[in-house]
Amino acid sequence: MTSGKKDLAITNYKKSVALNPANQNGIDFLKKLGEDVSDLLKDVEVPEAILETYIGNYQLMPGFILAVTREGSQLKTQATGQPVFDVFPKSENVFYLKVVTAQLTFNKGNSGNIESVTLLQGGREITGERIN
Repeated sequence: MTSGKKDLAITNYKKSVALNPANQNGIDFLKKLGEDVSDLLKDVEVPEAILETYIGNYQLMPGFILAVTREGSQLKTQATGQPVFDVFPKSENVFYLKVVTAQLTFNKGNSGNIESVTLLQGGREITGERIN
């Protein structure tokens, strides 16, 4: 692999792993390319009190609701017509799914309360307002 293509591959694999930290294929290829991946493999713990602030329903589009629930320290999501999936913290307010390449960002309003969630999936960003 030429140097320019190797650099591009590293950049793209890092972006892929940043979007989906469960992307073991991306992590493995970064290792093969000689990259230190230790900073990509950090576990993040979010206090249950903060997780509690994310619980609610978010309308991503008319008729399509994302329900966010919690079982202990595990946050879960369920979109209209879909099964329940666990989501995993990437940071205090950013979570990812392991079953699909998707990311949720919980957004605070001026009041400091969570007012919306942004779903990043398939190159699209959809922000849904909290409806309860």
